[in-house]
Order: sequence, then structure tokens, then C-alpha cells
Amino acid sequence: MAVLSRLIPSATSAYLLQAALALIFVPQQNEKYYDLGGAAGFLSTSLLSLYYPALKAKFNHGVPLPPITSFAPRQLLVTAALGLWSARLGSFLVARALKAGGDSRFDEVKKDPKRFSFFWFAQATWVFVVGLPVYLVNTVPPVLHPALSRRDYLALGLFAGSFLFEVIADRQKTQWRRAKDAKRHDENFISSGLWAISRHPNYVGEVGIHIGIWALATGSLTSIHFPTGTAVAALASPLLTYFLLRKVSGVPPLEKAGDKKFGADPKWQQYKRQRVGQYPQFFVSATACLFPPPAMISASLVLAACAFAGIADAHPYHDQQPMAHDLERLVDVIDVTTEPWGSKFGLQTDLPYSGPLSFAHLPYSKCLEDGQSRFDIAILGLPFDTTTSYRPGARFGPTGIRIGSRRQHIEGYTLAWNSSPHELGASILDCGDVPLTPVDNAQALEQMEVAYTTLLNRPVQGGTNTAYKSSTAALAKDGSEHPRLVTLGGDHTIVLPILRSLNKVYGPVSVIHFDAHLDTWAPPPLSTGIGRINHGSFFAIAAEEHLIANNSIHGGIRCHMGRQDIVHDTEVGFQLISAEDIDDYGVDQIISKIRQRVGNSPVYLSLDIDVIDPGLAPATGTPEVGGWTTPDITSIAAAEIIFDFLNMMQMDAPPKPHVGPF
Repeated sequence: MAVLSRLIPSATSAYLLQAALALIFVPQQNEKYYDLGGAAGFLSTSLLSLYYPALKAKFNHGVPLPPITSFAPRQLLVTAALGLWSARLGSFLVARALKAGGDSRFDEVKKDPKRFSFFWFAQATWVFVVGLPVYLVNTVPPVLHPALSRRDYLALGLFAGSFLFEVIADRQKTQWRRAKDAKRHDENFISSGLWAISRHPNYVGEVGIHIGIWALATGSLTSIHFPTGTAVAALASPLLTYFLLRKVSGVPPLEKAGDKKFGADPKWQQYKRQRVGQYPQFFVSATACLFPPPAMISASLVLAACAFAGIADAHPYHDQQPMAHDLERLVDVIDVTTEPWGSKFGLQTDLPYSGPLSFAHLPYSKCLEDGQSRFDIAILGLPFDTTTSYRPGARFGPTGIRIGSRRQHIEGYTLAWNSSPHELGASILDCGDVPLTPVDNAQALEQMEVAYTTLLNRPVQGGTNTAYKSSTAALAKDGSEHPRLVTLGGDHTIVLPILRSLNKVYGPVSVIHFDAHLDTWAPPPLSTGIGRINHGSFFAIAAEEHLIANNSIHGGIRCHMGRQDIVHDTEVGFQLISAEDIDDYGVDQIISKIRQRVGNSPVYLSLDIDVIDPGLAPATGTPEVGGWTTPDITSIAAAEIIFDFLNMMQMDAPPKPHVGPF
């Protein structure tokens, strides 16, 4: 989805330009600039595809346009190749049409406005399909393109050789015509130079040009950043070129005109016979299959299958058991009326700082093994931190959060909401922690996804009183009610398996992400498999897997980043609110911006502790100075966003209109 949607600007550009040219030249019955329109279409559309992410970032965030050197070599090469070919051919054909006083192909067509208009729009389709390999390559940020290989240089050589072949063929025919006009020969048709080995060497060169561009593009199109089969789909470019030249607008009309003019000429018949079954058939027919889908695709698929099998079989019998004590099995039931304690002091009441550990003293259940447990909202711990890049320890986060929540009473009143969350009527249950392996990240991610999916598909309790209303069914793909899960981390990578699980129920969701860091960085270079996933790349992976909607938003960002990081972040689907924006615009306008961005979409809220200034919350793996304060977070995340998040999920409260200046 994402690939097709990223092609929309290119397709729109191609059709709008040809429509504008049709409005100008159709009423004039002027076909002289038709080929110029094609050249302009290729040039403008290829440049737009290259710069569109940067233009989008400039429009949304005011980011300056990047220098040309910031693009990947492959992007520059395929864009330049398409531009060079189209500019050269377009200028050549227009000059020829102007010199001849018109283009004989349109003698009848231009008199009919509908047919003439159709040709302009057909040219837009030609521009889009033939340029498809280039537009596809430019949909991926520069940092994600693999380095050029020997195969890429061979493809570049094929393009250069074919381009030279076409240029020489056109030049030879131009010189032949000039010599004929000067009466230096009396030949009726050219049969010298490259034209001695093919009746249409310029077309042979053109087909080779687009095979070369396609082959150069496949180095990226066969990467993991594109769906399987993208390179094969892009083969439509040289195939359409061959089909049009061989069967439609190239060879047939020229052959027909030649037969009409020279059909009785024995030299013409001999020229045709000498080349049928030899050079022209070999060159023109075979060029469509000179470069079939590269063997690297098959090899990559085999290697990927082996790698997947290795991951799946890495620890087939590794069952991680919970390490926490099961207090319910260690405590004997006593009769409080006969024992000394019971007869004197009564029940063994838990104090705020004692008792079994659960979030805010909520009821506790091992929900993953107790299939009968029911809830509307579940608290679930994911003690995972083995993809961090700096300070570890986030595996103790769920326990730390529960310890910090001990002083909160289950009937606690919240001034920010002017009510008790528990009075909303939802049945809330602490489901404990998922027992995650600390030695195998692939298995840990699978454990998290399976655990989350298990609870997400658990039947809801349906509230504890009539005040509770839930309508997640309105957003779920299966039309059923699903519980909401609050997860405690754990490093931020836990979001990836959560989004994978949510996607099965809701499809792509919008993300409200409070963090000091983007977490949309491209995976590390040369990394493969599970090595691509870490606490800074998981949103990029989620975007590749089409798990998040294109209307997500960050809040509190203040990390070091480059221009291309922001461009890539926009491509992943996020808008950015920096930490400094709260000083410039205030809490209310930030809330309005978030509301405007996510609208009524299903929303996943993600809050990283490092969004808070490390002077207030130092226990984080990647501290960044200059963060938001706890009142900021309370005002934005707790008081406004989460409360409205529940309403947005119920789709019964439209977002407030945007009133902010940014």
C-alpha cells in the first residue's frame, strides 16, 4: 500500500501536465509540440518523484530543500538517465517536426478534438509507465538504498551503450536526409551505417535504454523496502516501450509508409529480405528479454527462506517460565476467628507499600494462562530491553511502575478529570508480565505479539456499572468488541509487536508518540533479519509493514538529527512537535495540533519516559536535556489526550478544530 500511494504524486503530475498541454494545443490543432510534452512529462515527473519527500517536509516543517548530493547515487543515476534520454529525444523530435512543418502521424487525428485529446492523455500513461522504475526508486529515502554493485555498473553500461546506439542511428539518418536534400545521392531509403544491420536501429537503442534503466533500478526494487514482485512489475517500462515501438506507433506505420513509397523497388524488397530473420528480428524481438528478472531475486528469496527457517528453529524447545513467586500457592488459608492475629486485629489488610504487586492495587490475574479472566482494560507488563543502544535496565520498568503506583488507591480521585477513572465503569485487571526470554530477540518479539493478540481477542467484561460504554466494535474489522490494553515497558521496541497485533484487529492505526527521539530511523546499514529491529528503528519497520496510518504525530522531540532524518520521518507518516514548541505555543495549541492530526482514527498512544526532562526522570536509557515537565505531560497526555483517546476510539466525540499557528 504504501508503494502505490507514494506513486500518486508522480501519476498526478504526469496527467496534469498533459491535460494542461492538451488545453493549449488541441484547440489550435497543433501537433508540433506533442513530443516536447512527452519530454517535459518525463523531466518534471522524475524530478518531482525525487524531491517530493523533501518538498513535503519543507511544506509541513519548513525544512530547507536538501542539496543534490544528499540523494543516493542510484536515485541520481536513474533520474538522470531518464531525463537525458527524454530531453535528447524530445528536442530531436520537436526540431524535426518544426522543420517539416508538422508531424504526419497526426494529420487526421488533430482534426478531431476528442481523438487528439485522447492522444495527449495516452501520452501521460506512457510517461507514467515507462518512467515507473525511476519513480519507484525515488519513493524510498536515500539512506535505504543499497550501494551500487557490479551488476549496477553493467546496467549503467547497457544504458550508455544503448543511448549512444540511438543517438548515432538518429544522427546517421539526419545526415543521410541532408545529403539527399543536397542531391548528393539518389537513394530512396537509408541502408548504411547502423541502418545496414537493422531497419530500425534507433528503436533497438530505445528498448535497450529502458532495459538498462530498469536493471539499474532493480538493485533497490529487489530490496526489503519494496514488496516482493516490485521489480517484475517495473518491467512494464521496457515491455511497453517494446510493444509500442514494435506493434503500435513505431515499426508498423514506418513499414507501411515504406511499402507504400518503395514497394515496387527491388532494392527495398531485397533490404527487407536480408534483415528478416537476421539482425532486426534478433535485435528488436530479443531486446525485450535481454535482462530477465535477475537471478539475485531467486537467490535472495532462498536466503531469506533459510534465514527465516533458522530464526523459527533457533530455540524450538525453549519455554521461558515465570520467575515471580505465585503467592496464592504459598499462603495457607487461615481462620481469622480462631488464630491469635485474627481474633485481635482482624483481616490481614494490605498497606499502600505492601502486599502482592499489582498496578495501583488492582485485581491481579495471570490472564495468559487463565482463559476465563475477563476485563475491559488490562494492564500488561513487557519486561524487555535487549535492543537498547545505550543504558539497559528497562526490563525492570514494569516492576518499577507498579512499585511507584502502590500509593495510588483503586478509588483514587483525579483532579485533572474531576472524577475517578474507576467510576467510568470499566473492569480493569492487572494481567501481570509476559515471561519473555532475555537471550533471543526474535522469540521475545513473537512472545509479545502472541501475548498481546491473546488478550486483545479476549471477550470483554462489559463494564462494572451502567456508566461504562464501549464501542470498539465500530472500529474493529470483525465488528466485535475488543478490550483495551495498557502495556508497561520495557524498551520502546515493544511497540512493534503491539502494532502488529493491533493491525490484525483494526488495520493501520494512528500513533500519538511522546518521546525525545523520533524512533523512525532506518535500520542500521548491513543489518539483516532481527538485527534490523531496535528501539530506534521500530516505527520505520512498522511503516514498511503498513501497520501505522499516515496521520501520526510525535510530541516532545529534541534529539540530535539530520535533515534526512526529518524527511524520512515524514515519509514514515509522522508530523513533529518539538520540545521547544510547548514554550512557543503552549499546551492548548499542542493539544489542538494533535487532535487535528489524528482526527477520529483508531489511535495508539505511546509514551517514552525520556520525553520528560532527565532532571525530573533520570532513570531512562537515553536521556536528553531540555525535556517536558511532569505537569506538561499530565496536561497533554493524561488530562486531554488519553481521556479523548477513549472517546475517539468510541467515535462519539469529534475532535476540536485546530486553533494553533503551526
